[in-house]
Amino acid sequence: MIKNIKFPLLTILAFTVVSACSTSPVTPPPDEISVRLKWLHGVQFAGLYIAEQKGFFKEENLSVTLLEGGLDFDEIDLVATGQDDFGIVAGPQLLVARSEDVPVKAVATIFRIDPAVYFALTESGIERPQDFIGKRVIVNPADAKLSVMLKNVGIDMEQINPVPPSSDLETLYSGEVEVWGGYITNQVVRARLDGYEINVIFPSDYGINAYGDCIITTDEMIQEKPELIKRFLRAVLRGWRYAIENPEEAAAVTAVYSDIDDEEFLLASMKAQIPLIHTGVAPIGWMEGEAWQSMYSFLIAHKNLADVV
Repeated sequence: MIKNIKFPLLTILAFTVVSACSTSPVTPPPDEISVRLKWLHGVQFAGLYIAEQKGFFKEENLSVTLLEGGLDFDEIDLVATGQDDFGIVAGPQLLVARSEDVPVKAVATIFRIDPAVYFALTESGIERPQDFIGKRVIVNPADAKLSVMLKNVGIDMEQINPVPPSSDLETLYSGEVEVWGGYITNQVVRARLDGYEINVIFPSDYGINAYGDCIITTDEMIQEKPELIKRFLRAVLRGWRYAIENPEEAAAVTAVYSDIDDEEFLLASMKAQIPLIHTGVAPIGWMEGEAWQSMYSFLIAHKNLADVV
């Protein structure tokens, strides 16, 4: 009798164990996505590195590949053609693409204030665009902001002395060039670390408002995979919040990705960009229609856009 009872009990127990296992939620394999960066690895992408290193992507069941951009890449085309799932580009760049019917849209903006600025040595006394008159100013043909900024304060380009673009800050230090155009997170940081006091002129203070780094994806992705986008953005924005609250750690994590072997520079650059990202006006990632309209009007005025975006 005892033997006849044991077998059914064992069978029932085994069935119960198997049933319990079969009803447990099974985590699907992570979604694999690629992100094309706007430039080479650096602190301007620190939030993404933090999201990867801290496991924020993993918590959203994402496997993310971060790919460098740069002069040899067309970030918008790589996203539009499906070679990359997301990209990071400047706001005006995206508007130009939309005017050409490229099917991409912004889903978040990281830099609410463009880090591209004009700057001069403090000892020069140059503090505002009106001080550019008669000065040797670097003029990049691809930069439409300078002429508009000057026009907005009643100055013509003919009133400055244009100087070809340079990558050597020594021309600023020596006085060969009096006004430079560059990034507050790069050249301005470098000049200050070299021991120079710098005055910075933001185009945004003179009527030129443009989002810097924006996260883009395709119209198709937005229509077909909105939940995937939400998970990705949740991890990225969480990474940026952490980076801003912990700039030293963000700089150290960036050093793992970047070829820049200068921790002092990375930390100074990280701190310089925080006010451009976390402005206190809106949550990180937030976009506003008025800002896009302002960029649109600027580009229309310079005939960089078709009539309809």
